Amino acid sequence: MIYYLRTHGGKAEVTDLAKHVAAWEYDIDPEELDDQQQKRVYVSLYQTHVPKLADIGIVNYDSETRMVELTDRATEVEEFVNPAAGDERQWQWYYLGLSVLSFTALALAAFDLPPLGGVSDIAVGIAVGIAFAALAVTHYVMWGRERRELPEELRSRE
Repeated sequence: MIYYLRTHGGKAEVTDLAKHVAAWEYDIDPEELDDQQQKRVYVSLYQTHVPKLADIGIVNYDSETRMVELTDRATEVEEFVNPAAGDERQWQWYYLGLSVLSFTALALAAFDLPPLGGVSDIAVGIAVGIAFAALAVTHYVMWGRERRELPEELRSRE
């Protein structure tokens, strides 16, 4: 819903929102939706999502016209709508790079090739494990810092 509003002028009627969100959920063209598919999404938006987002100030909702409009506060959830807006780090590349280095190090040690030819396979394996653990802890800590910066009402209730 927020993505649709953001990419379509920031304002839309609940019926239009439901139509486009349902099309995305069912992975079909909006014109191919049947009434039941659109109705399910409409009810969900109307009864749950729009009121909750209005309560926390992400959207304004006019019940007479059934218009939903993004507020300035919507930028606070932009990273959830557009993940690239949040953390610019692409963690998968860090993990992939470490994997390539790890396999290379293990192969050099296993085949007794320089510079790791004299190092035991177990020592290289332990170093690889420590490197992955350090990367995972770093990733977790960075995620935790970003999560703490979210407004209280946007944090999940656990």
